[in-house]
Amino acid sequence: MSQLSPPFSIEHPNVTIDIVSDTCEQLASGDTRSLGPLVDRLLAEGVPAMTIALRLIDPVLVEIGEKWACNRITVAQEHVSTAACERALGQLASELSPKRDRGDVAVVGCPAGERHAVGARIAADWLRSEGWRVVYLGADVPNNDFVTTVLDHHAVIAAVTVTCQLSIPSAKELVHNIRSVSADVQILVGGGAAIPADFPEANFVAGRDLLSAGRIVASGPYYGTPPLR
Repeated sequence: MSQLSPPFSIEHPNVTIDIVSDTCEQLASGDTRSLGPLVDRLLAEGVPAMTIALRLIDPVLVEIGEKWACNRITVAQEHVSTAACERALGQLASELSPKRDRGDVAVVGCPAGERHAVGARIAADWLRSEGWRVVYLGADVPNNDFVTTVLDHHAVIAAVTVTCQLSIPSAKELVHNIRSVSADVQILVGGGAAIPADFPEANFVAGRDLLSAGRIVASGPYYGTPPLR
């Protein structure tokens, strides 16, 4: 089996808890201009792009979400902060050039009703950097369209993100529908609302553990590894 390559060693001393906390406070206060230069600085310091995505952008989004859930920031502040993080992911995208072309397709997106897609985008970028041919669907995809895309592209991986309890029924329906039309596609469910008990037909339920999900999908069937289950 081929060895997994960077960015799987994603720890870096230049990305600290204090930087995450400071960034979150800046965004919550309306300062969206500081994040871009911070990302540029970290890249110049040699921090891998996926380290920035997983150890800065993703934790910031989690903390912003918690602030909103506790009524410490408004919906508008949450949306502004999320948009800034999405722009930062755009900065990182050019640093995630594929090392190879696996030839296999991964479809990544959110079920109908799920509007939070940044985690799905991070997963899509990671897969793309590992050579997958990614079809990124984004947020709130009609379940029938999601299933059709998986079939039309002969996808090896179907990655579904669910962050909100209200979206669980839709996500369960989507996973069931994908499994009903394909016994072979590897179904990965991620996001803060995803727990294994809700998705018995999925091969792997990552929850918020993007690192674990990334290890699984980036090794995957291309290397001759066992199924994800």
